[in-house]
Amino acid sequence: MRQKKKRVVFVFLLLMVPLLIFITSVWVVYSKQKELTEKALIEINKSFLGELTVEDTYISPFANFPYISVDLKNVRFFESKSKESKPIYEAADFYLGFNVWDLIRGNYKVKNLKISEGHLDIIKYENGEINLLLAKGLTSDEEKLDEESAEFAIDLSGIVLEKFDIKYSDMSTNQDLVFHIDELLSDFSLKEGHVFVDVITDLVFDLDQDGENTFFADKKMHLDLELDYFEELKKLVISPSQVKLEEAILSLAGQVSVVEEGLDLDISLN
Repeated sequence: MRQKKKRVVFVFLLLMVPLLIFITSVWVVYSKQKELTEKALIEINKSFLGELTVEDTYISPFANFPYISVDLKNVRFFESKSKESKPIYEAADFYLGFNVWDLIRGNYKVKNLKISEGHLDIIKYENGEINLLLAKGLTSDEEKLDEESAEFAIDLSGIVLEKFDIKYSDMSTNQDLVFHIDELLSDFSLKEGHVFVDVITDLVFDLDQDGENTFFADKKMHLDLELDYFEELKKLVISPSQVKLEEAILSLAGQVSVVEEGLDLDISLN
């Protein structure tokens, strides 16, 4: 009888430990979410010519499970502090996913991002400047990085875009390239001169000229890409990847190197 009671207690404790860890991590995020968000916004906007705003924050334990997420509601980034123009980008929900064990240790490093129902509008002006970089106080030909930027590292185990539109407008050619993304899954890593991107997505894209649709309008595309860029070597390595446009399928792999004469391409296509 005692052995049965011991087994019951053991099973109960075994089940309760993960639950207690989960509850503790939720409480940690809940108690810090607004304070962390407010502090982050103040510091970020100090360096921006534009303005980043967040309407509210909520705890969303299951949006990125097993990560504990903070849901930033109605995120908007404007090109100026006046906030009079249309946002360069916005999202109804911007989830920041945190690892449970990291939270318990007091480490608030973001491990997962999920962005839904929004848009990003990038404009390249005739002089070559880009609206997003200008609003963030950067220039497209900036050569010097400060000490903090040089040590900056990102290692995300997952990035998800849902119902998100990306528009790139080139004012010098009057061309617009628009991507309508239903869902995009990606891994992203940036550290020590190495950029890694793994993307899988189905999307619809439009190429417009002078505000009018071209032949490349409402085209369905599937991307399955794995890319590595090595900054010191100035080399882009394309692992076996696949691009599908309507019914045409293109498999590719190889590398692209930047040399004095231009680009050195070594890519196999099938």
